[in-house]
Amino acid sequence: MKISRTAFAGYFCVALLLGFAMVSRDSLWIDEGQTLRFADQPSLTAWFDELRHNRKSEAQMPLGMLSAWIGARIFGTNEWGLRAPNILWVALTGLAFALLGRRIQQRGLFWFLLASPFLWYYANEARPYAMLICSGAWLLYFLIRLQLEAEISSSAVAGLCITSVAGFATHALFAFVVFGVTLAAIPAVFRSRHTITRQHMLVFAATTLGLIALAGYYAWTLQRGASGAKLWSVGPHNIVFSMYELLGFGGLGPPRNTMRDLGRQPAALLESFLALKNLGAIVLAAIYAVLVAYAIRLRHDKLMRAALMVMLGGGAALLAAAIVVRFPFWGRHAAGLLPFALFMGWRAATLGPRGIARVLIISLLFATLIFSSARQRFLPEYGKDDYQLAANLATRASQQNLLVWWSADLELAPYYHVALSTENSTRGVRLILYPSASDLAVLSAADVVIQGKPDIYDSRGELARFLADQRYQPVARAPGFVFWARPGSAASSAVILSAARERR
Repeated sequence: MKISRTAFAGYFCVALLLGFAMVSRDSLWIDEGQTLRFADQPSLTAWFDELRHNRKSEAQMPLGMLSAWIGARIFGTNEWGLRAPNILWVALTGLAFALLGRRIQQRGLFWFLLASPFLWYYANEARPYAMLICSGAWLLYFLIRLQLEAEISSSAVAGLCITSVAGFATHALFAFVVFGVTLAAIPAVFRSRHTITRQHMLVFAATTLGLIALAGYYAWTLQRGASGAKLWSVGPHNIVFSMYELLGFGGLGPPRNTMRDLGRQPAALLESFLALKNLGAIVLAAIYAVLVAYAIRLRHDKLMRAALMVMLGGGAALLAAAIVVRFPFWGRHAAGLLPFALFMGWRAATLGPRGIARVLIISLLFATLIFSSARQRFLPEYGKDDYQLAANLATRASQQNLLVWWSADLELAPYYHVALSTENSTRGVRLILYPSASDLAVLSAADVVIQGKPDIYDSRGELARFLADQRYQPVARAPGFVFWARPGSAASSAVILSAARERR
């Protein structure tokens, strides 16, 4: 079914407007600070120089980091400006789902996408995950076209090939989505009643060359040591948490920083999930259990099989690679698979149950997903690491001639106008990263300690032991942070409480 220009523009505008609602001015967090390094480069030459010398995972996101640089030229480098390019990717993702919904006569698919808590969360992050979701959505659209059309459509083939290269250029991990789509597309090509033309072969050849060139570049970055953080081991918890995020539980269970803290205490984490306050998560899990049963009944549906092949093939390849290189992947690393998961869920919900059961399942599904999205977007406890508050506290305390220890990200401090020092002093803001007991013993005792993600910045636990031995008091908390006051110092506690109250 073709879509009119008016409907085409309407779907695009609706998704665009919701994209604006997804993006906030909340504090940047550690990973977004790495995007800032690229976005803040003064010229394209400087951007290329940063890409060439970067030894973190951002070197494996060339198109994603280029999008951030271009976006910064248009919107600036404040929090909203760094995330603003995602509004376009949300709109383009919505358009792909609108076209797909029209083609298979399931127009609710468009609204199901826009209710996704995973989309809402990562559209509000200055990282390339919204681009990956967009690339995955268009791959899904062209794959379904290939499944439905009797002949090998040149436009569908070109769309698959171009989107595959663009997604792989956005992030190296999109290779696993491309792998899954390839597995699903091959049977459709062989089922076609028309032969592969010379034009098709040229497109395949160009795509193969592009993918090989990108793979060579990524191999070079790995050889140079470019990689993400490897703070956790690879195991079943990676699969569980990835599905937890992709399926929309993010705003129903504990906030992700709480889950991070409980991650090393499985019993406490399970208890938190089963708490009555997480009733929404239990309801959503029950709905998905019903949908799985309906999906099994639809196992002969070729569109469901194609989407499932992408999910299983891409997911298994990602897991295998993570085990080999010992990289603990999470939901965001599988962002390109989200459209396929949503497609399977919606198809099971609309083709499986009948009558009142269908209305009830779809209504509960939308209600829980929208509730989850809203909580993630608007409740402070689901926010990102609050470097805005930490910086405000550090500035206030130093202005009152107090000594602050900053045990948090080094690069975001200057973004929020915090002047860090490495000198031993009785006032100001001193950087404390990966300290030893001997380091801390010779320093002037801090009046205020700003501690963020100790598993990263205090990996040996020496600062934690120092704070316990000296009886520092945790006066306030914020997403990603604990703020400690020196015992017996009323001024330390007062400045922490003042900053925290103002933030609220």
